Amino acid sequence: MDEKSVKRNIRRTREALGLSQRQMAEQLGISRTAYRNFETGETRIYSEHITQMAGMAGKTDEEVLLGDEARAAASELRESVDWEARMRALTAEYERRLEDLRREIKHLKALLESKEQSIRLQEQLLGMYARKSQEND
Repeated sequence: MDEKSVKRNIRRTREALGLSQRQMAEQLGISRTAYRNFETGETRIYSEHITQMAGMAGKTDEEVLLGDEARAAASELRESVDWEARMRALTAEYERRLEDLRREIKHLKALLESKEQSIRLQEQLLGMYARKSQEND
């Protein structure tokens, strides 16, 4: 934000209200010359005058000073908040899926162990049958 854009935004706010410099000065309780000096940048505008102008225009102080830049900054802030919410949602979904996969891995390990035990038992039985068969021959 530069000084030129601040002056331009102050003028635009006045013009949007449909007021002349004299009328705006009267609303602010200052002389027309003092107000003109605000718009030209010859005198610094006081925060109380910005607040009064903002109230008259139904804007925030920032919107009077920054104009479109304030809206862009607010939009950018909303987007960053949206991204943060999206990131939290994605993180929660990732953690849920990860936990599901951990449970599935645990289940598959137990199943694998059961199958390995069954194979060992079958091998023992085959060994016993083989010995019995050799004994009977």
